Amino acid sequence: MSRINIVQQRIKELEGGRFQKMCDTYLFTKYGLENITTLGSQDGTDKTTRGVPDSYVEYDDGTYTFIMYGTHQDVKEKIQKDIQDCLDVETTGIEISKIRKIICCHTSTNISTKQNEMFKQTANGVELQLIGLSTLGEDIASPKFQSLANDFLSVPFGTEQIFDIEGFINAYNADVTASPMNRAFKFRERELLQLTSALEKNNVALVTGVSGVGKSRISLEVCKKFRELSYEVLCVKNNGQNLHNDFKIATSEPGNYLIFIDDINLVTNLQPIINWIIENNNKTTKFKILGTVRDYAQKEVSNSLTRIGNVEKVIIPNFTDEELREIIIDCLNIKNSNFQDRILEIAQGNARLAVLAGQLAINQVEKINNPAELFKNYYSGIIDEGQIPIDSIKVLFIIALLNTVNIEQDKLAQLLLSEFEISERKFHDIIDYLNQKELVDLYLNQIVKINDQSFRDYILEYVIVERKYIGIDKLLKLGFKINKKK
Repeated sequence: MSRINIVQQRIKELEGGRFQKMCDTYLFTKYGLENITTLGSQDGTDKTTRGVPDSYVEYDDGTYTFIMYGTHQDVKEKIQKDIQDCLDVETTGIEISKIRKIICCHTSTNISTKQNEMFKQTANGVELQLIGLSTLGEDIASPKFQSLANDFLSVPFGTEQIFDIEGFINAYNADVTASPMNRAFKFRERELLQLTSALEKNNVALVTGVSGVGKSRISLEVCKKFRELSYEVLCVKNNGQNLHNDFKIATSEPGNYLIFIDDINLVTNLQPIINWIIENNNKTTKFKILGTVRDYAQKEVSNSLTRIGNVEKVIIPNFTDEELREIIIDCLNIKNSNFQDRILEIAQGNARLAVLAGQLAINQVEKINNPAELFKNYYSGIIDEGQIPIDSIKVLFIIALLNTVNIEQDKLAQLLLSEFEISERKFHDIIDYLNQKELVDLYLNQIVKINDQSFRDYILEYVIVERKYIGIDKLLKLGFKINKKK
């Protein structure tokens, strides 16, 4: 069954209130309808309530867009009645002259031209837009709406690496070990202008800086600005799988695309994507690339991307103590100045470290003297509270060391499993367990990855230095010939 057919079938299975919430999100994403007020569904449930209209948008000039939803079997009769109800002044309390538009979202695929004209006559001069199952299915099956398809219909897209802005944030925040990306954007106005200008003037911009300074966060603000300029924004969260096919599908239609690739240096096989962009950059399709990159990899990545065009780099500095202090207050509500001073001493301008420190109890932070101890206290809590067995920790180590693991193809991973006396079958059982614990992400039941870079670093230190489950000398003997670069 095609993706469109699956989406349409799932839409038809939705309860009324769930259909309304999905359509509210759809209208915001497609048409930018902001401040949608919902009357037709109960808060916190998927049940419908009586109300006309089901949702509405009020504009600054006092006019309205009324939105009605219908999942009834007799959709055509429902649309006719919905239009009449929207124009009933006694029901809505709004004069017809103030109604800018009526939108009816429904689940029919066979509205005839005759019926369409009849609905227009009923609208009595008010602009009418009908959005049926065919349009909803085609749109929601496309990459632009993949987070909506996943959230409301449980229909993922491809290898689950390409998202819209909101979907990327949700995927990022789903990682139990990561610092959430929903804190307020502050103190980066100058860098934001610099990065926006760099991307306006060039086809490629790279965001560099040490770990934890907010490279991904500022990049998303740039993405929002370009979305307002009618760019199709696609955000890539690499999971170790080949991205090429998903990328071709996502950018197959003409348009202006901004491609944000987080940790671009970790993308598997970047060259085919660069080739696709070069081949398809023409009068009807334009590409701009925005990527975050680790300091050590920026030269190599930059050299690859110069084939697309001039590459401008923007360095994101550490926060000042005054800026971090305000972030600590706003995000964590920590107002004790002594406690703030201790966090600032540990963080050294790094927002991620500051947030991690703030999430620990005061008596723990007072015992911490450096970032290494901070990671140990924070992440060891996750491991200890989760009662993670030793074999599972060793598997986490293999994933952390290799970044992504496909056990059927990775020789070094196989050697390490043998060294740890873990069978391939047990490896798969452990991966399922760790995936349930939300410590790893599993893709297509084959490829596994730890997304949080700080947690990866901690696992390496924990296994090699703290627990000494394997020595550096043994790693060199096992892996040097196979993967010298690693």
